[in-house]
Parts: sequence; structure tokens; C-alpha cells
Amino acid sequence: MVDWNAVVGQGREGNTVEEFGLGQRNVRGSRLVEFCTDHNLVLANTWFIHHKRRLYTWARPGDAGRYQIDFIMIRQRFRNQVLDCKTFPGADVDSDHNLLVMKCHLKLKKLKKGKNAKRWDLDKLKEKRVRDCFKEHVAKGLNEKAEGNTIEEEWRVMKNEVSRAAEEMLGRKKISTKNQWITQEILDLIDERRKYKNARNEEGRRGYRRLKN
Repeated sequence: MVDWNAVVGQGREGNTVEEFGLGQRNVRGSRLVEFCTDHNLVLANTWFIHHKRRLYTWARPGDAGRYQIDFIMIRQRFRNQVLDCKTFPGADVDSDHNLLVMKCHLKLKKLKKGKNAKRWDLDKLKEKRVRDCFKEHVAKGLNEKAEGNTIEEEWRVMKNEVSRAAEEMLGRKKISTKNQWITQEILDLIDERRKYKNARNEEGRRGYRRLKN
């Protein structure tokens, strides 16, 4: 995925460019087509019929002209896995380019993965009360167990007692799916900024800049 400042335009070009592009081809567009042909690539967003507002990826300041200069390139062997490719002009992506999205259906080889090891919640040991109780649990358990005959047996006893104490006192650490610095306040500001995305008046543009900052 790349912005080449290249316009391939309308018209089919072998197996690389389909006829549903936008505009007239320029020199950079010709070089891009040559590059894709040499490397067996397909320009995905020229293969699907859409309204022109779903084809352009960049608009000249003042909306004086609309151009298709961003492309998603894939290998020709995966062409039949691409279901759709188009732009979303209304998406708030903090850019003067439109969001370009490709929908595809991938068939990947299934890999066998081992079970994710659940980690102890060691942050609780930062509290003195929890730390002292943990030490007492481990010491008590070791005192009640008979000493092993070998180093391996002694190590197994110690490991089991530490694990048992951790299970009772610490528990497992919960993995958060959201970055800790992303707060609800930030999410609310993002939603509010999205309202000013396509504002045409100066007040709307000021509101967008303020919320972006």
C-alpha cells in the first residue's frame, strides 16, 4: 500500500489494471503499471465498479480536482481472494487523503499453537501486607513437607509450594485488550472530532483543529 502520486486512469492494462480506474494516466502512472507488470501485481482498486466518489483518494485544496493516487497492490495469484476495494471519504483519519479499504477472504494454513501461559499477578507483591502473607504461606508449606532425598525432589517440593501460594494469594493476571493510556475521555474526543471531519465553514475547521490538538 503506497501513495505513488501516480494516476493509472481508466482502461484495462493486461492483468494488472482493470477498466474501473479514475482519470487520465500520467507518467508516474505508466511507471507504476510497468512496475506491477514486472512483479506480477494487481492494482486492487481498479477492479471494482463504484461511483466516482468511492474511487478518488485525494482532492486538490478547495476541491478543485479529485484524483486516484493511492493503490493497494496484491500478487496476481491472490486476485480471486479480493472481494471489494473502495474509499471512504467520510472517515476521519486525520489526513488529506481518503481512507482506502480492501475487503478480502483469506485462506491461511492452520498453525497449531501452544496454550498461552497465564501469568501470576505479581503486581500484588508490591503491597507489603500481601508480600508478607505470601512469604508465610510458602514457609509454612515448606516446613510441613518432608525434605526430599535428591535435589530434584527438593526443587519439585519448593516449586509446588510457591505455585500453591501464588494461586491462593495472587491469582492470575488479566490481560487488557486496550492500551492503558486510552481513556474514555479520549474516545469521546475522537467521536466529537469526527463530527467536524467534512466541515466546510471556518468555524467547523477551527473546531476540528482544536479537537485534533
